[in-house]
Amino acid sequence: MHPGRMVRGLLFRHSMSRLTNALAAQHRRVIELLDEAQENAKKKTLHSLADHIVGHMVAEEEIVYPVAATPAWTRVQALEEHAILRYALDRLLVANPSHLSFDARVRMLRELLLHHCDREERARLPQFEKAIGARRSRLLATRVEERYAEVVAQGYARHRKGLRDEE
Repeated sequence: MHPGRMVRGLLFRHSMSRLTNALAAQHRRVIELLDEAQENAKKKTLHSLADHIVGHMVAEEEIVYPVAATPAWTRVQALEEHAILRYALDRLLVANPSHLSFDARVRMLRELLLHHCDREERARLPQFEKAIGARRSRLLATRVEERYAEVVAQGYARHRKGLRDEE
């Protein structure tokens, strides 16, 4: 991938630190699964999408957001975005794939995800990583990757209720 290359509306750069790379890879995976769900609305595909979205949110909420370097207003705003994403995901999971609402719900979830990913990668994460430094960024990235993989393997249903609604 080339420095500054746009992929599906998101900017990905080699110069990003380890934590940003880890979270950006999760963002890309979720967008890929959303594309797949739109093309092939099978229950297995939708559950995989839910596993990865919830895995990403749990990892952020448990590992990244509690770090003191995260400004309170940024943390609260990100949690609100997660709450809206959870709502949109829940609506998608109960939609009938043959109904018009399914496609509308996929498009809405896509817009919300792209907005969240863009804000995180362009604004929140660069500021956050500047505050915590490269060493801590690498340590957090490892923890985020491990927690994400754990939640994805366990499935979204197990962690759905564990997501934080408020600070």
